[in-house]
Amino acid sequence: MRSATAPVVLAVAAAALVSCHTITEDLPSHPSPVQVGGPGSIPVIVIPVPEQTPVPVVPSPSSPIAPSPNPRPTATPDSGGGGGEPPVTNTSPVVKLNAHVYFIECDGAPVPGSGGADSGPVGCRIHFDCTGRDSTNSPTVPRGNPVWTYSNPGLVNGGNTGFNPVVIMKAPGCFHYYAEVDGVRSNTSEFCIH
Repeated sequence: MRSATAPVVLAVAAAALVSCHTITEDLPSHPSPVQVGGPGSIPVIVIPVPEQTPVPVVPSPSSPIAPSPNPRPTATPDSGGGGGEPPVTNTSPVVKLNAHVYFIECDGAPVPGSGGADSGPVGCRIHFDCTGRDSTNSPTVPRGNPVWTYSNPGLVNGGNTGFNPVVIMKAPGCFHYYAEVDGVRSNTSEFCIH
């Protein structure tokens, strides 16, 4: 005896196979243009992202920073003629060291005429510079890395080693600074923060 449901199941399966098909949708090949500024549109506000300023590493007595093995002074800017000074290759012993303010930087830009400054505003940065000189007063490359001393280190935050340390002026007040390298100490100068 045959089952009465078998033909029905076969008929339903056949109908399902015949009626099944794949639905595909074509996506646009180009994005539609975005309308900006029309009535009812959402305003677009561009917010500039400030650049990250590197934070100088300040060594502590428990974790001193080792001096670089081959320190080299950076060239000082020229007086406007182009290219700067050639690199220093003289390796005669240092007998004199000149330490000074290279320039002041406020809001990410050098302050014009700030070379050699003796004061600056809180929040700005002091870029220092030191140059070793030999017995003929010619620039020379020291064997060591300069170490800087600030008489009131609580007024500044930043570097105390290298030829061009940078410090941030944190609070009003005055301090004295000098650099030492290869057993030679630079001039001592005063800087006041306002």
